[in-house]
Amino acid sequence: MKGKFFLFLVILLNTSYISNSRAESIHEKCLKAQDYQGCVNALSKIDDKNNIFNIFNIFNIFKPNRLSSCIRDLKLIRENESNFNIYTQRLGELDDESYNLACESILAVDKKYNVFSDFKKTCFLTNYHSFLVSNDNLVKKKFYSPRNISNYCDCYGKNYSKNLSWFNSDNEKIGSSCAIKEIYTFKNAGYRYYDPEFLLGVFHNRDNTWDYALDDSSVKQKMIRNKYGRYLTFFGKTNNPFTGDYIPAKPGYIDCDWDGSGNAYFDQDYGSGSWSSGGSCYGEEGTDEIVIPGGVDKRFYKYTLDCVDLTFDRKGDRVNYAGGAMKGWMKIGNDPTAVMAADIYCPIIKRLSRN
Repeated sequence: MKGKFFLFLVILLNTSYISNSRAESIHEKCLKAQDYQGCVNALSKIDDKNNIFNIFNIFNIFKPNRLSSCIRDLKLIRENESNFNIYTQRLGELDDESYNLACESILAVDKKYNVFSDFKKTCFLTNYHSFLVSNDNLVKKKFYSPRNISNYCDCYGKNYSKNLSWFNSDNEKIGSSCAIKEIYTFKNAGYRYYDPEFLLGVFHNRDNTWDYALDDSSVKQKMIRNKYGRYLTFFGKTNNPFTGDYIPAKPGYIDCDWDGSGNAYFDQDYGSGSWSSGGSCYGEEGTDEIVIPGGVDKRFYKYTLDCVDLTFDRKGDRVNYAGGAMKGWMKIGNDPTAVMAADIYCPIIKRLSRN
């Protein structure tokens, strides 16, 4: 009971102090006004609207500071999580900036600070700390937005092996898969595309973001030689350059064969006899040169991708304008769409549905 009375007394005293301070402030502002009373009335009305918020701010004094609570929780998690021993050996001990940035980002997504699991809080912390210590110019802040990291942590939490360390090769592959999926690519109308900045950094071109697309819903394991677990099949869009042709000009010609038979006699005054002739001509008209340009097909193909050899095949990727030959199996480096599929889905191929 005494505690409640003391709390009421503190609020009352603070309210009284705010009111007196407010009156003195209005008085000083209106001293030089021609209409002193009108000035006081006008400022009082404005201040009355704001005063209710000042009273509520008094109660905020007693509310727990969510940012401080978050930082305290992350430090406690860091002490109890054995994976941090390997993590800090590789990337260095976490500093105050890492904790602050992680918690500010957590609260930007989870405003009530009561939804995220300890794992997801840890995931925020390690990713923002990795960003702070990274020397990679491609890793820019805009990629590491709170929403992107939240999606990444959901992806990683769903797929990683909990009985293995964070730095186990399988878990690192899954982390890379989730980073490409949730941070460096985006979905639009059901298809996945590269972020333009990422496309520029990796493939040195950001003007063709929309040329490379992956239909996530079509990705499945493909059985080859009676086995699953190595090959993917999916529909993807890409650029396929094909060659043209050059047909040189050709001149025309004509060839005649003449023949004849008979006899004849002629002198100055007289002539007699007979003669017959025959024969034929054949030839061909000339042609102009013909240039058939090459080009680039921008379309969807059905892919088969080998997750072991990192090679792929596309159905219908013609070599030349005539389309008589196809390109066959190639390394994934020849096609950004194949790279996207390999980076995202090869690490989790055994979790995919079967074709």
